[in-house]
Amino acid sequence: MSESGIQAVRCSNCDYEFPHQPGEAVDSGLEGEPCPRCGDTSKTYRVAASVALYWGVWDEQYSFLLDTARKLRDQGHHEAAIVTAQTACEVCTEVVLSAMLHASGIEEHVADLITDPLPNYNLLGTRVQKVYETFSEEKIRWGEPLWQSYRSHVKRRNDIVHRGRQATPQEATAAIEAVEAVIGHLLENRPD
Repeated sequence: MSESGIQAVRCSNCDYEFPHQPGEAVDSGLEGEPCPRCGDTSKTYRVAASVALYWGVWDEQYSFLLDTARKLRDQGHHEAAIVTAQTACEVCTEVVLSAMLHASGIEEHVADLITDPLPNYNLLGTRVQKVYETFSEEKIRWGEPLWQSYRSHVKRRNDIVHRGRQATPQEATAAIEAVEAVIGHLLENRPD
């Protein structure tokens, strides 16, 4: 992602790529032009921005989500706090993995081939763990306290989401602390 601006214009229906020079503004004629393949007029614009801008936006998102988890806990919404904390962790994991791929010199379309098949960004997932371990050069050791706490948190989150389990204030606090520790660890390993 070397230059900002619209990099590609595609038909939203059939994915036909319209002729367009990367970084140039889309002329008004192209906006309403029907697709020559299927006739649909809706477009999808692929926009490039600086990696720093991408990270900044998502940094704000996982920070916001973690703050929201704390507020939910403080308001007595313990289950929602736990679920929101996990969402913050997964957003942070995505940011860090994207940074690692970029720092490795992998082009965006190749990085997409690596990340698109991931079902989510939960580090307990085998595929996510393998991508993280490959690009961070760190082996996750599930017996270590950091990862044991995270594993317990994810199990609690899954029981809430999939089984309707109730949570205590102490469990919400433990979940937030586990996620804060993992996020801190991920950020220590994020390339500049």
